[in-house]
Amino acid sequence: MNKWQLNITLVTLLILFLLSIPKVIINNDIWLSENDPIEVSKNFDRSTFDNNTSNLLIAINLKQNYFQKEVVDNLKDLVSNIKTKYEYYSVESPLHSSIAISDNESLSIKSFNESLQDKTIADFSQYQKHINDSDYINNLITKNHQRFLINIKFQLPKNKISKTKSEIVKIVKDEIEQFAMFKDYKLSGKIYLDHKLNQNIKNDIKKLLAITAITIIFVLFFIYRNFYKAFAATFPAIISAICAIHIINFHSDYFTALDIITIVSVIAIAISDGTHIISKWQLITSKLKSSANTKQIKHLFSISYKPCLITSISTAIGFGSFYFSEVIPLRNFAITAFFAIMLSYINIMLFTTLIIFINHHN
Repeated sequence: MNKWQLNITLVTLLILFLLSIPKVIINNDIWLSENDPIEVSKNFDRSTFDNNTSNLLIAINLKQNYFQKEVVDNLKDLVSNIKTKYEYYSVESPLHSSIAISDNESLSIKSFNESLQDKTIADFSQYQKHINDSDYINNLITKNHQRFLINIKFQLPKNKISKTKSEIVKIVKDEIEQFAMFKDYKLSGKIYLDHKLNQNIKNDIKKLLAITAITIIFVLFFIYRNFYKAFAATFPAIISAICAIHIINFHSDYFTALDIITIVSVIAIAISDGTHIISKWQLITSKLKSSANTKQIKHLFSISYKPCLITSISTAIGFGSFYFSEVIPLRNFAITAFFAIMLSYINIMLFTTLIIFINHHN
């Protein structure tokens, strides 16, 4: 294998690893063990009072007054369309919230929508008066009647919560954009905030890998004045970081903000060990110029594997001590960091020596 075949193979391998990153699941909901009193209390509250629901808040700005038939009909269709795509638990809006209406004989509680349909509320002027006299004004709709809120509670499954939240956000966005008068909108609520945080973390991981790779290659190239030496130190680090992401995802089924520390640590250790091996290689080639390449590589491996192994083991044990923590992400961090660092050691010894050998041989 010549150096161009090696470089093409390694770049292809790197691209395949990078393409696997979008499949990583991000979730920042779970922090405490299931038997922790706080987590038990949260679970009790959810099951007893909230029925395992999470809300998505939609704020819509209108160019005209809310109390028009076209606006109300569009709001009715929007909420109905969302329900056909994903069954929600409950909904609050100026149209779907309840009102108590009394006549001479009885008191009835029904939604504004039902009241408009059965003519309990005769027309839109009466509808507007009921809203203005209620607590919904300045809560679900502003006083100028040009901004209103829709608060939808969704019942989420016990697993794949992060994926479900992303699906709900996409469904709601797609449905809102079907209505021209609802184009000016904002999303909030727990579902959207969790979804946004998870998306930001995924983007941060991509930026971290890109910035790290480019920066390290430039810095090492400036130091060594040799692209292949810089590449030999950087490539195993990036591969190790991507492997760490998949180890985290395999073990925990999701990725939290804390796990970024694992990636940074793996990259730092890999670069340190890679530059150590390159320095040893420079020393060997200067002392054993007449020796065969295979003999030089064997000597490089024999004097490098122990220091690199000690660095990896000591760091892995240090991070592994977090396993005894009561905080779930710290415990997960301990397990994933341990295996990611040890796998990083294998990547460093394999790829760094391979790149050095192929390029030196050619």
